Amino acid sequence: MKLFFILLLIANLIFFVVIQSVSDKNTNVNPMPLLNSEKIKLLSSHVHCIEWGGFVGTDLLQAETAIAELELGDQLSQVVMDDVVIHWVYIPPFKTMLEAQKKIDQLMELGVESFLVQKDSQWLNAISIAVLRDLSAAQNLLIELEDKGLVSVIIAERNLKQVKFVIREPAAQLEEKIKTLSHQFINSELKVTKCERV
Repeated sequence: MKLFFILLLIANLIFFVVIQSVSDKNTNVNPMPLLNSEKIKLLSSHVHCIEWGGFVGTDLLQAETAIAELELGDQLSQVVMDDVVIHWVYIPPFKTMLEAQKKIDQLMELGVESFLVQKDSQWLNAISIAVLRDLSAAQNLLIELEDKGLVSVIIAERNLKQVKFVIREPAAQLEEKIKTLSHQFINSELKVTKCERV
């Protein structure tokens, strides 16, 4: 029994030596090159950003179209914010687009130039005239439209999600384009800020 134990111990030692010598031959890895610590720059956790927001309803659709033309790719993200109460000034849906077109012609004759025919199922062929945050502004617009002879205009209160666009690390030229574009959207807010690096 002692002999068996001694032979087993010798076999284990030989096996250990063989394994170690094989693994030493396979680990001839080049050492890591020395780093010049004075040349290493740590990146800030925040970067220069533009936040352009407060969009709801038709303003959001128009802003999405305008910003898509800038082809920002990964620089652009869209953030959904809290709900906001808006006052939608509109003409209820017509049964056909032909009926809606007659009303559009009337609107144009009366000098109403800003409107949008709705394309979604629930509001198909409704004519959106304005989306306003201020109830008194919506009521003033309604009075103005009624004075022009439009009697089918309605104000509806709706809760909509606000959306903002975040543009990361914009070049100076892009920043100027966004500032110019923001003047077309009266209800939007443009802010230069810092945001987290992604």
